[in-house]
Amino acid sequence: MSRKIVELFTDEVLKNIYNEIKTSYNNEVLFFSWLNEEGKINRVEVIARGNEECVSFPIQRSYLPDVVIHNHPNGVLRPSEADMSIASFIAQHGVGFIIVNNELTDMYVAVEPVQKKVYHPISNEECISYLSSGSGIEKIIESFEEREGQKIMVREVCRSFNEDKMALIEAGTGIGKTFAYLIPAIEWAIVNHERVVISTNTINLQEQLLKKDIPTVKKIMRKDFEYSLMKGRGNYICVNRVMEISQDLFSFIDDEEREQFDEILAWIRKTDDGSLSDLPFTPSPTLWEKVNSKTETCMGARCKYFSECFFNRIKRYALRSHIVITNHHYFLADSSLSDSGASVLPSYTRVVFDEAHRLEDSATSFFTKSLNEYVVKVLLNQLHKYGKGKSDKGYISYLKKKGLLKDSTQYENVIKIIDEVKMCSESLFAELGNFIEVYVQNESNYRVEQKNPYQVIEIDEKIRNNHQWISNVLSKIGDFYRSVSSLENFLLEIRRFLNSKKRELETKQIDGYITRLIDLLQTIDIFLKDEETDYVKWVENRKRPTISISLIDVGAQLGEMIYDKAKSLIMTSATLTVKGEFNFIKNRLGIKTLTVDAKIDSPFDYNRQMAVMIPNDIVEPQHPFYINNIISAIEGIIRKTGGSTLILFTSYATLNRVYSDISERLSSEGIVFLKQGDIPRQVLLDYFKHQKNAVLFGTESFWEGVDVPGENLQCVVITKLPFKVPTDPVIRSRLKRIEQDGKNSFINYLLPLAVIKTKQGVGRLIRKRTDRGIIVVLDRRIITRNYGDIFIKSLPEASLYISGLKDILSIVKRYIGGEGVGLSS
Repeated sequence: MSRKIVELFTDEVLKNIYNEIKTSYNNEVLFFSWLNEEGKINRVEVIARGNEECVSFPIQRSYLPDVVIHNHPNGVLRPSEADMSIASFIAQHGVGFIIVNNELTDMYVAVEPVQKKVYHPISNEECISYLSSGSGIEKIIESFEEREGQKIMVREVCRSFNEDKMALIEAGTGIGKTFAYLIPAIEWAIVNHERVVISTNTINLQEQLLKKDIPTVKKIMRKDFEYSLMKGRGNYICVNRVMEISQDLFSFIDDEEREQFDEILAWIRKTDDGSLSDLPFTPSPTLWEKVNSKTETCMGARCKYFSECFFNRIKRYALRSHIVITNHHYFLADSSLSDSGASVLPSYTRVVFDEAHRLEDSATSFFTKSLNEYVVKVLLNQLHKYGKGKSDKGYISYLKKKGLLKDSTQYENVIKIIDEVKMCSESLFAELGNFIEVYVQNESNYRVEQKNPYQVIEIDEKIRNNHQWISNVLSKIGDFYRSVSSLENFLLEIRRFLNSKKRELETKQIDGYITRLIDLLQTIDIFLKDEETDYVKWVENRKRPTISISLIDVGAQLGEMIYDKAKSLIMTSATLTVKGEFNFIKNRLGIKTLTVDAKIDSPFDYNRQMAVMIPNDIVEPQHPFYINNIISAIEGIIRKTGGSTLILFTSYATLNRVYSDISERLSSEGIVFLKQGDIPRQVLLDYFKHQKNAVLFGTESFWEGVDVPGENLQCVVITKLPFKVPTDPVIRSRLKRIEQDGKNSFINYLLPLAVIKTKQGVGRLIRKRTDRGIIVVLDRRIITRNYGDIFIKSLPEASLYISGLKDILSIVKRYIGGEGVGLSS
């Protein structure tokens, strides 16, 4: 027995492997194994057994070993192509690969085992020292002052990193949470030579981290480290695809896209970034879909433009980065690919989720799939589109021109089935639109949500038994499904021909189209399966009739994709608790492990800086006079403040009605009225931030991410408590699931969500110690309903004033003028 095997395996493990091979009749066996602290393999586990020639490799595992061991019964230890494919995949995850003979007298190390890493803990005190007076920070940050809450958060982040734990940290406004997690994250990455991923929900926070916070921390720490931003692959241009299209514009580019494509062609030669955000104009979605980077069509290192590839460049940046910044949606998408070896984010063991209160929303969005005629049409037009008096367009026509189809019959057959899919798609979605319209008109208790207006109908037992649904819609879905399956088979036939001709680029392009067809089929499969109870299914008619599915509870998926893979996770936000407890967020995110929990209150003196005012004589939202009441109240508030006001709504319809009335009534008062949707969000916020006499009307996204310190924002009006609409299919399915578990869905879901969103809205007002202002809540349910106390107790301890609107308005005037400190009721 060679010394090398003796040095790498313990005697006990060698006996176990030998016995397992003999028990398997000397056939191939696949082992997972683990190293001890001395670097020897001291534990093995049989994962799969095969025959004399092969054994399967189970990619989908919730855990990975230190080393994969595999025997070759014929004694020839040269790796096969399958061996090297496995070795390449597991090497990306830091796993070694060893081939042995049956007698364990020889071995071939295809991938060296990675020795168990010894982690070095980071020092709480050293990290805190960077944020303490005397460290030199005063020279870097103007008007710096120490914050005890920030130091507490630094300790908790260090503890989580050092002890391999998950931490939930609610850091109130003014704590300085980004510095409190950045410094330990950077320290950990430098000391332990590994990267830390920071995931955010919004682009604004990403830009703040990249352009402001991290450069500042770099000056404070005086240490050299690298950082980068990872955006989704689809955000980047594919040079290879652009150049391929430029060689045959007519086959790929529609006449109306020609000008934009020429601009992209010129831009690609001078851009350093290559991402959509760097493009000086917004291309049409169909054009960008043709030229952006895609996993399924990427040639990788075999691409002739590999050295010029913008996405490959950002991957290289990320590989040498200590800190990688991304967003929740991309992080989830990448994590879902890790088992298949297609993930792009470089390896990591520690992740920080900022804006963690939005993680469930991001996961829900990621696990929602929709299908409509437009989606199908875009895909089919890329394959084939009839030209106007000239030759046809699309990839199939391109292959025909290049002589890359078997014969003219193959071309004609593919075009015929593409036309059939188009016809089936048009027929299906026309019938679906008709069904929705008729069902809504005929059913007295239909499940419908009307906004703007559109209709949403959940597919429940009643719908499944509906005669029109069965005879008309389901039959059309069946026709469409069969036609798409046929098209997939035709493309597979073309793929085989291209593969036989060793046309790798064209094969990859066809693979991309096949993958997208399979995605369509999988969406329909889930939609039609009655036993698929993890998903809610619905049809809707917004811009167009659409079929949709969404995962009801995302917690289990988050566990598999994130919690089980990272050693340490930090989840932080200014709004994670309800009544001071983390139970709700843990339940929603499926967190079952013990966590480090820390609620760190804001350093602001809310009793001095802020007053919460609640008029008790405004009717409740369901009352027919409610809109008129809040219009009068908002008009009065604006007259007293003279602007500097953010008004938050829960629906666009109410926002538009109130904005129309108020802006007309006060048109001569010298006040600037700004409304969400009129101009891009960031442009709107920048304008509001620099206009003292402005009033901003916003909904949904404006409840968070608005940061306007100083006199330009002195009043936030909450028109209505932000309860989710229970007719939304996903929301209603969650409510049903909670009720089925024997719990109250309002108390355990709708109420906590509304409390967290209200906390976000209130958090827009006081952004620094010198800010002063008022919160006005125009929904008196906060004082008349038994749940109202939960809202009030979840808010900062500010001055509270409850009275009639007339009294409230007089106090608003005094408070904005510098009086009224310490109000109470």
